[in-house]
Amino acid sequence: MAVKTDPSSSAPFASHLRTALRPYHVWVPVFGAIGLSLAGALVTLVVSARSDLRMLKAIEGSVYEMVKAKNRVGLPDLLRDVSDAHQGHLAVIENGEVYASSSYEPPVINEKGFHLPTLGILLTPRNLHAEVQFTKTLQPGVAPAYLRLVTPLEHLLWPLQFLFPLVLILGWTVSKFYAYRMTRSVNRALAPLSRFEEAIRGLQTLKDPEDLYKSGIQELDSIRSAILETHRALSNAKDIIAQMKAKELTTETYEYLIHDLEKLTKALRNQIVLLGDPALDEESREDLFKLIPETAEELLMQFTAGKNNLDFEPKVLPERDVIPVIREGVSDAWYASHSPSNVLLIQNFPDDSVPVAHDSQLLRRAIANLVHNALDACRTTVQIALIAHEKGTIIRIEDDGTGIPADDVGLYFKGRKKSTKGDRQAFGLAATSHIVRSHGGRLTYQQSEWGGACFEVIL
Repeated sequence: MAVKTDPSSSAPFASHLRTALRPYHVWVPVFGAIGLSLAGALVTLVVSARSDLRMLKAIEGSVYEMVKAKNRVGLPDLLRDVSDAHQGHLAVIENGEVYASSSYEPPVINEKGFHLPTLGILLTPRNLHAEVQFTKTLQPGVAPAYLRLVTPLEHLLWPLQFLFPLVLILGWTVSKFYAYRMTRSVNRALAPLSRFEEAIRGLQTLKDPEDLYKSGIQELDSIRSAILETHRALSNAKDIIAQMKAKELTTETYEYLIHDLEKLTKALRNQIVLLGDPALDEESREDLFKLIPETAEELLMQFTAGKNNLDFEPKVLPERDVIPVIREGVSDAWYASHSPSNVLLIQNFPDDSVPVAHDSQLLRRAIANLVHNALDACRTTVQIALIAHEKGTIIRIEDDGTGIPADDVGLYFKGRKKSTKGDRQAFGLAATSHIVRSHGGRLTYQQSEWGGACFEVIL
């Protein structure tokens, strides 16, 4: 039985891979952009701090001389000229207070932040402080003085606002590209697996299972070997089961034949015993004289039919599609019958295959017998239908002829009636009934909806 999978419960591997990689398409570019932005900011701060320190040391002497000379007019101008070139605020700090500044609003000199003494900088949330201590004190005995440059971070880090989206877009593009390349590579790697799957699905139609696709991949070829071994084991098991089933059904059929003959033999024996009864009146004796030859003739006819039916012994009953066998039987009957060309032959079969355990040659002969009789007995129409359901399979042959008397149906099935086409024994229905029984089924009769005969082969 084929197992149907629900398409909604699974997805192609490429789609599954894209879904699994989707978080990386988002988080890798984001974290990459954040990391590169932070690294760029750190490099910018370090480079700017070193540049500021070099500049402060370069002007340290000039500023010291002007402070020493108490040139409070020229000192702010010098500080402004230097600070404008560096986009910051330059100030001289003495005893924790601003001695001179490049800005009319002196910078806050007590900001809290992250101090890097090795670099000589102080990083606050808004500014970068770079400072150098004067090598000479402004006043003896007084705390050292400092020259400090305060640079707003927005002037230093404004280029980084373009770096983050640029790196983000670039990272997303690169991750997409590599995901696409990865998916293509995986699909190419899975191509042998797809061909292997197709070969497995077509295993039933392969004439030689050894032709099953060999991929050259160790894991797949191991599966191939396991499938071939299992296939051979199942085939052998099916053959053994089919042979056992055929023998079992043949035995049952012989039992039916013996049972039918035994019943008729007992009836004949009882009639003979009754004939020797001295108490029997003459009229009854005369009736028995007429009945005994008829019974003997029926017994001989049934024995002959049974003897002929012994030739119909199925050897194996493999399970396969029964529709082609029915079509072949109908074709045999059509060409063998002498029905007029205006007879309408209706065939109703399912679109899908109908697997049934059967002997093709014998079942074809049984179907041909029934269809041939229907073609000979019909007026204008014969219908052959195949009905498949969970409990079994029904092959129905019906016509619009005159039908068969219900009392004669059982006699025809046992071969105890003569043909309506001449003075000869009718073997067709007896042989058909025997074949159907040998398949574990039964042959039934009823009147068709058109008033003729309707036979059903129930398997």
